[in-house]
Amino acid sequence: MAKYVCTVCGFIYDEDVGIPASDIAAHTKWEDLDENWVCPICKAPKSAFKELKETVKKEIKREKVEQKWSNLEMSILLSNLAKGCEKQYLSHEQELFNQLADYYEAIDEYLPIASLENIQDDLTKDINENYPLAHQSADNQKDRGAKRAIVWSEKSTNMLNSLIERYQKEREAMLQDTKVFVCEICGFVYIGDQPPAICPVCKVPSLKIHEVKRGIAV
Repeated sequence: MAKYVCTVCGFIYDEDVGIPASDIAAHTKWEDLDENWVCPICKAPKSAFKELKETVKKEIKREKVEQKWSNLEMSILLSNLAKGCEKQYLSHEQELFNQLADYYEAIDEYLPIASLENIQDDLTKDINENYPLAHQSADNQKDRGAKRAIVWSEKSTNMLNSLIERYQKEREAMLQDTKVFVCEICGFVYIGDQPPAICPVCKVPSLKIHEVKRGIAV
């Protein structure tokens, strides 16, 4: 029987096993699940799943591309590196990356807020083009730390993409009478009354998952 993986958090639905805790019996086929069924971990819709198949690694042709990063992008990158150092208990390196992140943020020229469509275009490009290159590079270098960070980031990106698709359909009704939480380590976003006990992406406990206080709705 087949298996299906959530592209947001990595949860795998195995037709052989089902989900007994959710009253889904073993040997329940994927197509027999209700269309409104959602991932039990991150609440992504059924459409966010894809069949898990054995894949053959393909060599990705890499082209040398000169890319100039904005100050804001540099600030975000350095901030993420600081969080990675925190995870590894490298407090000195964490402080240095945070100082660099603050520097780039301070000199950034603020740009108009991007539309949801622009953001989704960027996320789609990351998912389809940038992450495969990043995975290939980490595999070639046999860098397990980089591989782990890429996996976390890719899962969070898929999650954000799924949330945007859902918001475009439901709009403000999606956020009514509920709360928004974000993991400070990997960026996982969860919508619900309480945060999960552990982050489904990076596995840190809920004390690292904080509620986002919403301001005026756009």
